Amino acid sequence: RQLDTNVIGQLLVTQAALPQLRRSHGRVINVTSGLGSIAVPYLGAYSIAQFAKMAFTDALRRELVNSGVSVSVVQPGAIHTPIWGKFLATGQHILAQAGEEAQALYGPSFRAFLQQSEVSAQSAVTTVDAFAEVIVQVLTAQTPASHYCVGSDAAEFVAMARNLSAPELDALFAAQVPDAQAFNEVAGAMG
Repeated sequence: RQLDTNVIGQLLVTQAALPQLRRSHGRVINVTSGLGSIAVPYLGAYSIAQFAKMAFTDALRRELVNSGVSVSVVQPGAIHTPIWGKFLATGQHILAQAGEEAQALYGPSFRAFLQQSEVSAQSAVTTVDAFAEVIVQVLTAQTPASHYCVGSDAAEFVAMARNLSAPELDALFAAQVPDAQAFNEVAGAMG
């Protein structure tokens, strides 16, 4: 569903609009996320979709470079909207539907992840207005940039992806998932 909504849907709408965009020298603005640059534990499907939109945007911009159509990507950080309540409810539902082994292994860290996500959403500093201002900037710039971040958290994710190695990122996120002892305990208990 993540890929259908966030990738295929965007691709189909862009394909349908492309003839008119070429005629009018229009603009394509793809909205991804700070998670379009860095994949975090427990948001794999979402991150995959956001990475795919980044790749789609890059490919489209390069394919249309001489067409008069500009292509930009906007990566907003967390914005406190009602979607976070749905996110929490969906996460709790997924955990409740998981098997006994998955609940034993991932339950504590996944619950902590959901709780931290709720705290982060409530303390989000990026606003809907800041996001809208960047969209207006992309639409009105004489020559729009290829990439825009909205919010310090999105900019931080982009910087982390550029500046940290894979082992450094892995170590950073290792504390968010079960440790080796938890894997061994669950394997032993499920025996």
